Amino acid sequence: MNAASNIGSKSLAVFYSFAMVSALLLPKWSIETFGCKNVLLVGMIVTCCYIASNVYLCVETMVAASILYGVVISSYISAQSLYVNEMAIRFQLTTRNNIETVMACFFGIYAFFLESSQVSGNIISYFVLRIPSYVVERRNNSESNKCGINFDSDNSANITNTNLLPPPEIERIVLISIFVSLGILAVILAGFFLESVMTTEKNVNGFQSICHSFVANLLHLKNYQQVLLIPISVLIGLQSSFFSNEVTLVSKLSLILYLIARLFENKNPFSF
Repeated sequence: MNAASNIGSKSLAVFYSFAMVSALLLPKWSIETFGCKNVLLVGMIVTCCYIASNVYLCVETMVAASILYGVVISSYISAQSLYVNEMAIRFQLTTRNNIETVMACFFGIYAFFLESSQVSGNIISYFVLRIPSYVVERRNNSESNKCGINFDSDNSANITNTNLLPPPEIERIVLISIFVSLGILAVILAGFFLESVMTTEKNVNGFQSICHSFVANLLHLKNYQQVLLIPISVLIGLQSSFFSNEVTLVSKLSLILYLIARLFENKNPFSF
């Protein structure tokens, strides 16, 4: 949808760059300063803005939205985890189960809804972008011996494949409007019904808090097990961006390396 002039690739590069820096410095400070609920609401609003930026496809708009989203995303995810953690702790007080079991259950429920949102999003996209029944679908064939990273979309044998064309303008606007509307609805529901989580952390100077977070991350380097996780995490981060956004343009080697890294990290390798 935003592949023209590599707008999508450029904006994603900007997003991941800012997300990496913000993940090291901002989550603790932002939650201490603004509160967990406010961080969560701001993250949801910025997510809506990031989706809405696809309405006007230009480098300036997409990059600006990517910078904003990259700065907020780490604090947003941290706020989500803090809420799940708080719910698990409160629920554990009413049961005889240990905290590890309850925590695993709650984060499992969280992961279920997180993954199901991707499924429901794909279903919505299918109904919006599908070819109407009254339109005679053309036979779309591409060269079968060149696929993945070696696929040549400019080849004369592939250029007539309508599946490779971006969606019509009206369908793109409708799709973006649906997702933005759902996001705004989520913001309204969270704003009215979500309880604020009180933090027990002592408020400190913003610069000191950011420096403390940076130093705390550096201290992990004392543990060789943490150091060994760095290359695996870097590989997963690099590969995930391709699988999440340009899955048809990756090589077999990239796929194998990604699956191996996911196995070493003790995660489901197929949970993209």
